[in-house]
Amino acid sequence: RTRTRTRKGGWYADYLNEHGVSTRAYDGAVGSRSRPVSAKKRAGIAGHHAFMNEAPFEHVTRLSLTFYHGVESIPPADWVYCIEVAEHVPGEFEDVLVANLVDHATKGLIVTWATPGQDGHGHVNNKARADVLKIFEAQGFTFDAVASTALADAAMMHHLKMNMMVFRR
Repeated sequence: RTRTRTRKGGWYADYLNEHGVSTRAYDGAVGSRSRPVSAKKRAGIAGHHAFMNEAPFEHVTRLSLTFYHGVESIPPADWVYCIEVAEHVPGEFEDVLVANLVDHATKGLIVTWATPGQDGHGHVNNKARADVLKIFEAQGFTFDAVASTALADAAMMHHLKMNMMVFRR
């Protein structure tokens, strides 16, 4: 099985790879700066991950972020996960994020999305859980409440416990 994640830094990918799950990490917003990741890079402990910025993508730039459309060169994966990313993507680029996720997931998605009123640095697109369910169900995915609860129960951070969602194709 393969899993694909969409956010640079790769801490989740590192953990999964170290525990026998083949995982690739991609960043759909080249130019973003994550302070924890930058700190890991300065300390020399950041892992190497594949990034999408060498492929011929059409892109739209907003502020310091570049959002890529049509990432066909990235191979599909059984599972695609997007943890603590969606709420940072401006609403006008939400469809790009969703398309990139659903187009690459052959079996399912693991997604978190901050809810309205949830604090967080750079949250510009928080959504109610019901709205997130509608987005992915409209793309042909089914919400898996049992798997979502199992992952939420295993999460150590409160915001992950509250926002964890698993969708199956």
